[in-house]
This record gives sequence, structure tokens and C-alpha cells, in this order.
Amino acid sequence: MSSRHAGRWLGWLAALAPVALAAGIMAVLWTGAEPGHSVTTEVEAASGFPRTLVETFPDGSTGRRVTLAAPPRRIVSALMATDEILLDLVPPERIAALCYLSEKQNALIADRVKSVKAFVDTDPERIIALRPDLVFLASFTKQETKEMLQNTGIPVFTFHCFDSLADIRRNVLTVGAAVGEDEKAKALVADMDRRLAAVAAARPPRDQWPAVLAFGHDGWVAGKHTTLTDLLEAAGARNAAAEAGVEGHTQLSVEKVLTMAPDYLLVMTGAGAMGPQGGGLLAHPGLAGLKAVREKRFLMVDANLLSCVSHHVVKAVEEIARQLRPQGGQP
Repeated sequence: MSSRHAGRWLGWLAALAPVALAAGIMAVLWTGAEPGHSVTTEVEAASGFPRTLVETFPDGSTGRRVTLAAPPRRIVSALMATDEILLDLVPPERIAALCYLSEKQNALIADRVKSVKAFVDTDPERIIALRPDLVFLASFTKQETKEMLQNTGIPVFTFHCFDSLADIRRNVLTVGAAVGEDEKAKALVADMDRRLAAVAAARPPRDQWPAVLAFGHDGWVAGKHTTLTDLLEAAGARNAAAEAGVEGHTQLSVEKVLTMAPDYLLVMTGAGAMGPQGGGLLAHPGLAGLKAVREKRFLMVDANLLSCVSHHVVKAVEEIARQLRPQGGQP
């Protein structure tokens, strides 16, 4: 992930109500790779071990090959996305460490990590000291950290893409392949898809979907090629920024936002309350003309769900759909 894209998303997040630091880091994960540049993973010898995971790029070329001699028993995950997946695939005794943010009070999985013995950032010396037999990192981890770990011979797998529900599915399956829990990973994806299908079955026709805008009071919005667009569409809503031609995460003027005329504004919350962000939008003089503001039409979704990039993201879709159609009918 480029620093430019990370800055965009962090800028939007900083404009929101104060939430846990964990939510902020998950938002970084949300940005992912450049649009249209998904990296997939091919698995050699998928029926058993040893097996090799191979990065495959859109042009057909391949990147790093990570070979695992046996199912790993001392797994280190340095990003929250793989933390959330691992906890549903392997018992705690196979986890040497998770990302330090996962034990924060407001983290999505904080109540499930009590039995994990260690938590790490991306300090390579700290990770090496844990004697891992597999490390999960993200593409935006410092290159020197990756190289230092790889030079020790530790198998390191790097995740590149977090921009869509399809990326999330692939990442779940990749973690499953890496830890030798292919069937469990497939079951997680199948459950995610079953729940998405249930939401889709209750959606009205697309021409009746409301337009939703995620807008920070300093003008940051999420448009095309972001997970947010997928989440909104899965819930039965249109991303107003995407429809206006916004690519990725961009800062817009209030005047531009007014031309979008969204039916709802999406607000990240910390613990179910609208908080300062909602109040700030209500008080923003430039937004007074928006119908969504006048009528207080806010979709309030917990930041930990909205910025999640694991299979748990389906909970955000369900929550958005519930608020759009509280009685199961039209918005």
C-alpha cells in the first residue's frame, strides 16, 4: 500500500469521532493495494504438506514462493486481518503471537485473545525471538522488516489486497492454505457468502437503492475501488462518491458533496453512539443544505466492523442493511 493511499484513508478517519487506536489501524488495512492490481495466491501440493504458496500477479508473473514443510505450529500474525481469521482456524496453542492491536479494549476480537501468549508490532527482532515457523505480514510493512525476517529462513507470507469482498475471500482461503486448515477456511467463506446472500435476498431493486456517502468533516470520502463500495452495494445502497466518479480515497469540497445529495451519511462510531462526528456534521454550516443532515439520516456503524477486512466484515453489511430497512422493507 502506498503512503499516499494510507494518508488519504487516515485523513478521513482522523475526521471521525475518536475511536480506539485499533480501529485506526484496521482502517489502514482497508486501503489495500492499488485498484485493479489484485495479487492472488496459488497453492502447490494443496492436498498436504510440504506445500508452496506462490504469489501470482495480474500479468501472470509470479512473486515470492513460500514453502511450508509441515502445518505451522508457531504462527505469528502482525496484522489484525489475519489475527481475526486465525482465531477461527487454529487453536491458541498454534499461535505464537498476534498483532498488539488485537488485545486493545475496543478491538473486534479483544474478548477472544486472552489465551494468546504474546502480541507484537513489526519489530523483526521481537518476532524472531518467538521462533515462528510462519509469519503473516502486510504489503505496507517496511521492506527492511520483511527482508530481515526472510534472511533468517523464517517462512513469511505477505498480504497485498484488501480492496473488496473478493479480496477478503481470497485472503481467508490463503490463510487456511498456509496453516493447513483449507476446509475450515472454505467453511468461513461459505458462511460469509450465505449471510451476504440473505441480505441480498431482502434488497429492493437497484434503482431503489439509496445513495450513501461516508464523509469526514474535512472532506475525505471513499469512492470507487474501495471495500466500502462493496459493503454498501452488498447491503443495498449506492456509494454516492463512487457514482460521482471519485476513485479511491479523496478529499472533496463541501460544494462537491452538496452536488452528490446523498440520502444518508455514513458515520463510524466507537460504541454504538453517534458521538462528536454526528454532531459535527449536524453543526457543519456548509452541510446544512443536505437533506441527509436536515433529517439526521445517519447510518451509524461501529468502526471495528466498518474497517474490518476479514470474514467478519459481513457483520457491517448486515448492520448497514438493518439500519436502511429496520422493518425489512424499503429505506
